[in-house]
Formats: sequence, C-alpha cells, structure tokens
Amino acid sequence: MMETFKLDGTQGALIQGYCLQPNKKPVKVLHILHGMGEHAQRYETFARAMTEHGIAVYAHDHRAHGQSLMPAQTVGILSGADSLETIVDDVEIVQDYIRQNHPDVTVMMLGHSMGSVILRAYLEQTSRTFDRIVIMGSPPYYGAVYTKMMRLLGKVMATRKKPTARHDKLADLLNDGLIKKIPHAQTAFDWLSYDQANVKAYEEDPACGYAYNAPFYLSFFALLDRVNSRRCIAMQPPVPTLLICGADDPLNPSDKTLTQLSIRYRQAHPDMTLEVISVSRARHEVLNELNKADTFTKLAQFFA
Repeated sequence: MMETFKLDGTQGALIQGYCLQPNKKPVKVLHILHGMGEHAQRYETFARAMTEHGIAVYAHDHRAHGQSLMPAQTVGILSGADSLETIVDDVEIVQDYIRQNHPDVTVMMLGHSMGSVILRAYLEQTSRTFDRIVIMGSPPYYGAVYTKMMRLLGKVMATRKKPTARHDKLADLLNDGLIKKIPHAQTAFDWLSYDQANVKAYEEDPACGYAYNAPFYLSFFALLDRVNSRRCIAMQPPVPTLLICGADDPLNPSDKTLTQLSIRYRQAHPDMTLEVISVSRARHEVLNELNKADTFTKLAQFFA
C-alpha cells in the first residue's frame, strides 16, 4: 500500500494524496497526474517500479475523483465553483507539499490523458522549475470547431438536467467514438488496453468509468482549447520533455496525435530536448499494458 496524505485544496476542497519512497534517499521525485474516470491508486505498480530507480513517487486524486471527495459528494460530480481550472490550481498545493518534504531534490512530472491536459495548463501558469516532463496519452488537437461544438452540446444538455446530474449521453458519445476504432471489442472499455485483466479491473472499480456532470465537461473542453493554443505551449518551460502514446491508442490514430504535438512543441521550443515514443502493441494506458515492463524501462531511462 502507498502512504497517504490529505491536503486542503483550492476553495477548501479535500485532496487525497499518495506516495511511495525508495529504500534510500531519493535521487529525484516524480509527481503523477491521473486521467479521466480513474484515480491515482491505479498507478501503484508503475510507482513501485520507479522507486527501484531511487525515485520517490507522489500522486493525488483530483477533486471529485477517487478519495478526494467532500461529505456527500460522489465521484465525477463537480460542485459549486469547481472546474478543471480549480483542479489545475490544486496541483500547486500538492507541489508545495512535495517540495517541503524534498527541498533539495529535483522534481519531475507525468500527466496521463486528462492528466496531461491538466499538466500542460499547470506548466503554463507556474513559476516552478522541473527536471523532466512526461506528456502521456494526451488527447489530440481537435480544432476550435470541434471543441466549440462539444461545449455547445454540453450547454444544451445542461439545460435539461440539474447541475449535479450525470451526462451519460455525452459520456457515451465520447466513449463510443473510441471503442468503434477497436476491432472485435469485447467490452466498452477495450480501448484502454489489450490486457483484459486491466479492463476488467477498471470495469469493476466503482471509482472508474463513470459519466461526469455538465460543469466538468464544459470546463474540460475549455481547458483543452487553452492547452492546445500556441501561446500555452510557448509558455511551458523548455525542459526535457517526453511525448508518449500507445501506437494503437484510438486517441493517437496512426501516431497523428504524437506528430501534431511534436511539431507544435518543436516550433515553440526549437532548442528543447524533446523525445517522442510510440509504444508498439499498446492502446491508451501504456502503463497498464501487457508489455508495460518495457515501457517502465524506457521511462526510467528518460528520468535518469
């Protein structure tokens, strides 16, 4: 089990955190930001592997995810003034905690899927320095027309339900677009990985695979617009960065997402060390694939 800690997030939200320490003084610290419809404890296997390389690993459940719930709150339901922007702001609070515990150790960050969107937004607004950055399974550049259409759809749906109601139709629309790209899919979540044990565990986890409410979807697509802007990418610190996706990830068809992102980063930061890895025989969750050990090794080499 990972050690746990609790923090007061932005506007008093509860933030549940987790950490794993190596057997000796850490040489570096890694902070993981998890993705949509999941939680930080799903990264424990990867975190344990990194501690073998002397890396202390921290992760936290974003507000309204996992164990970061206020009394009577349920997963996926943002309340009050909550949004993806406040989730981004929470990252700074966790960073404060990490750096207080490791004042003399360099810090790295990894964001997966939605977590990569949160990471990219955070990097634009923070003044902190980082040793390495990993942008994993990032959503593609959809373009202004698509994101505006999705935001409009979210607003229309929001008028038909209470603010705390789940938007199952919008969630199904997003998921159906991904599962249709998987030949002979056995479940609605086969797009996550080839590892059926991982897919089954995801399906059976009550803290995974749910629909969100309107405030979440509206703020997510707004944040996606923001991080894909050239200004946002240019504002990110030019530290060594790794872009990594599964070669069979439906969010990365024919490595189109990796190609688009790498071009934008190289245009904004021509002198930045940028590595790009397309993981063969892997779908969206490269850290939970059948060949995850090979991916762990590649990440450990990048972190060294």
